[in-house]
Amino acid sequence: MIGLKKLIIELTPGEEAKKRGLKHVGWGRYADPASGDVVAVSEKGRLVRLKKPQKPGPSKKKEPKSPELKKEPGQEPISRPKDSPKDSSDIPKIPQAIRSVVSMQIDKLAKLSRQAKEKGEKAPTFNLCKITIPGTNLYCGDNKGIPREQMPQFKGKPREGSPADKLPLDRSGEVDTEPMFRQMLDKHGVKVTNTRVPSDQLKATQTELVGSKVAGMVKALEQDPNIPGITAPIYVSRDGYVIDGHHRWAAITTNAITTGEPADMPVRVIDMDVKDIIPMANKFAQDVGVATKGVTEAYLEKMLQVGCPTCGGM
Repeated sequence: MIGLKKLIIELTPGEEAKKRGLKHVGWGRYADPASGDVVAVSEKGRLVRLKKPQKPGPSKKKEPKSPELKKEPGQEPISRPKDSPKDSSDIPKIPQAIRSVVSMQIDKLAKLSRQAKEKGEKAPTFNLCKITIPGTNLYCGDNKGIPREQMPQFKGKPREGSPADKLPLDRSGEVDTEPMFRQMLDKHGVKVTNTRVPSDQLKATQTELVGSKVAGMVKALEQDPNIPGITAPIYVSRDGYVIDGHHRWAAITTNAITTGEPADMPVRVIDMDVKDIIPMANKFAQDVGVATKGVTEAYLEKMLQVGCPTCGGM
């Protein structure tokens, strides 16, 4: 039996950068605090040292010409860069021994979480981003180095007096602003296409995945593979990054790994790259009143400087 160490548990790029005394300056870039120059970047889940330091600021790299996504019945084709999700899944390539290890780890996390809940305690913390599955980009390979608390969210507790405060509350006292986000995209002429892609071909944007939360969803999917609260479409960028719904994506992909059956996940593809969507979505969440605590005015201002063509006048 392959042990868990075979899944290559290692430091995330952010943790490695912190260990080296580097400062995160956005989009998976890390700078030397003394000079302010970017000296390392996050690539495929690893911290890579740059051969030549760079000044922080928007990337001037030209985007490659975008091939069109295959047209599906009743849908218009959308453009996407070359690094968009593939049409085929890598799930069948994962050895049975590794799938078994993933399954056992999820079972363990689910059990620990259940026991903690029965005792009235907080579930143990385990970041699934620390696990790399050979041959795939799971779980957080090639992420953008953004902490979970600085990611946009469309569902949350509304700020008093905000537009979101006028929406109906669910049982948890939260509101869902996703319809408002879709209206904002339509208003600014940003195309959104409904389609399906192999879940394992999508990429995490954030650097953290709460293991116990993912494990709980996986166990729920084992009982009912069509739970609307988990399998509902999530927003992704045209270059294949998850915008909102990381834990649902991770649960569906984990379930696919343990069963060995690829999962075509329903997605709403925003016709923008992730580098532009995140600041736009964070500004939206802040304006309507559901932004996370990590999205401060200073952080948002820095992110908007990276480039967001539709942020003005929202």
